[in-house]
Amino acid sequence: MVACHLGGAPPLPPGSAPSCAVAAEHVRLLIGPERPRAAKIRDVLAARCDADRWSPEVRTCMVTTASLRKPQHCKAMLTMEQHEALDLALDALALRVSASRIPQVCNEYQTLLDRLGTCAAIPPQMHPVLVQTYRDILREWARRATPDATILAARCSAMADTLRKAVAPPCGW
Repeated sequence: MVACHLGGAPPLPPGSAPSCAVAAEHVRLLIGPERPRAAKIRDVLAARCDADRWSPEVRTCMVTTASLRKPQHCKAMLTMEQHEALDLALDALALRVSASRIPQVCNEYQTLLDRLGTCAAIPPQMHPVLVQTYRDILREWARRATPDATILAARCSAMADTLRKAVAPPCGW
C-alpha cells in the first residue's frame, strides 16, 4: 500500500498507483516550487509519463522519493525506449530554457525518432544510435557561444529527409 500526501491531498486508495500528474507534481515539489524550471520539468515528466505509459511501479517510486539527495533511482525502472524519450525531452527542455530555440524541423525529427521506436522492421540497435546522435547534436549546438538555429535546422531537415527515405517503406509510413 502506498500513501501519497501532496499538499494535504488524501492518500491513494490501497492498490492504486498515483497518476502521472501526481507523480510529476511530487518531483516539482522536491526540486523546489520556487525554482523557475521546476514547473517545466514537471510538465515534461507528466507528458512523457502519459505518452509512454510509465508503469504504476515507476509512478509509485516517484511519489515515495523523499529527497533528491536520496534518490530511489526511479528512472532506472523505465524501459530503454521510455528512458531515451525522457532524456531527449529533458535535453530539449534545457535547450528551450536557453536563449535560442530549437527549430520546429528538429521537433519534427524528434517525432520521427519516437515513431521509429515502434517500427519492428528496423534493427533494434538502430533506434538508440539515432537518438544518441540527435542528443549529441543538440548538446553540441547548445554549447556554442552563439547557437545558430539555421545551422541546426539544416541538420535536422537533412536527418529527417534521410530517415524518411530509409525507413518509411519498411515501417509503412
